[in-house]
Amino acid sequence: MKLLFPSGASRIQSALLVGVFVVFVCNAAGVTSFQFALANSVAFHGEIIGELMAGRLPEQLTRIDFAAFLITGAALALSLPLLAPIAASLLTAFTMVPTFYIAWAFPTPPPLIPMEYTLICILVLFSVNVLCSYFIENHERQKIVAVFGQYVPAAVVAEIARRPQAYSMASEAREMTVLFCDIKDFSKISEQVEPHELGEMLNVFLTDMTAVLHRHGATIDKYIGDAIMAFWGAPVWQADHAQQAVSGALAMQQAMKGVRETFQQRGWPAIEVGVGINSARVNVGNMGSRYRIAYTVVGDAVNLAARLEALTRLYGVGVLTSESTKNACTNLRCREIDHVRVKGKGRPTRVFEPLAEGVTPTDEFLKEHHEALEAYYGGAWSEAEKAFAELGKEAANTTYYETMSARIADHDKPADWSGVVVFGGDLSYTLESKAQA
Repeated sequence: MKLLFPSGASRIQSALLVGVFVVFVCNAAGVTSFQFALANSVAFHGEIIGELMAGRLPEQLTRIDFAAFLITGAALALSLPLLAPIAASLLTAFTMVPTFYIAWAFPTPPPLIPMEYTLICILVLFSVNVLCSYFIENHERQKIVAVFGQYVPAAVVAEIARRPQAYSMASEAREMTVLFCDIKDFSKISEQVEPHELGEMLNVFLTDMTAVLHRHGATIDKYIGDAIMAFWGAPVWQADHAQQAVSGALAMQQAMKGVRETFQQRGWPAIEVGVGINSARVNVGNMGSRYRIAYTVVGDAVNLAARLEALTRLYGVGVLTSESTKNACTNLRCREIDHVRVKGKGRPTRVFEPLAEGVTPTDEFLKEHHEALEAYYGGAWSEAEKAFAELGKEAANTTYYETMSARIADHDKPADWSGVVVFGGDLSYTLESKAQA
């Protein structure tokens, strides 16, 4: 039988069961008696205690039926709170065997403890244990639901509440997708409004964006000022975590239209957001100190998602995903943006801008875009610069093509360029040579 770790709740449960058993023992030994004939009353008899204090063992306490009653009851009272439900049921059934045996093997003299009394004691202890376990389990379920309710959508909370034993807040490694969302140029915007208005702005923004993320199954990790960190794949496993994250990011950009309308109505500055997404193996669970703890994700993949969010400002796009996220999605329509090595990363990654359905550019435009990138990666600078300039004339958002054209025109270009752009912490960058790769 498997013993469970004796938590604080189980210790209280044990104390209650011991208290119930002590009442049965006192009544059986004659210390107390319960009379229900005419009126409910409890009588106290001190003879047994007197004999024990005088150093004499009362005869009734040496009887085999009393010894069996005492041993089985004490075993149940002490063991039931520490056992799993099946083991507790088996132990309860097993403790009835000695009672039946004694009643059959020692019919005379008449038993001091009737078989029925011992069986009632066993069943009462088992019933009290079941009731305590029910209330403790219900309390633990509500506690888990309350904790996860701060992070995850209502549907996920309901799933956790249905099977709380299947979920844990302990740290573990698993494949997940991490998202960072941040308001572009927030420092400049915060200088234009009063502090109390700034708080209202953030409340509107964070509320609307969180609602979108929850609709797409995200777990909210934390708010970092004007930034949101979220992830998919925990506490409930999602096989399509990358696809859900990209869909959520595109929906956030769509929802920003409504946010900007609200801001305009209230006389607040318009805002734009950047979103970075990365999929990889990370550690997720409760982490922190004994003073403060949080359910969060940590790992190199988290840092890359944050770096990609920052790069949205440079390239003038709303969402950037890593190559691992793009590969994990099915039928994702996207535009390749660059091949980068961000600060703190040893290996470079190609980055992509996911495109919503029904949104330009056309397939022909994307083909020309890809050809321009191939010339750029191959070091055909003149050809690439010309192609980017032409694409910029057709594009709805010209920032990306202007950035790429300016890079070719203004930066030192190594003869043996590796095709990778190396970024520093402030979005400064260099073009990496093959010798540096």
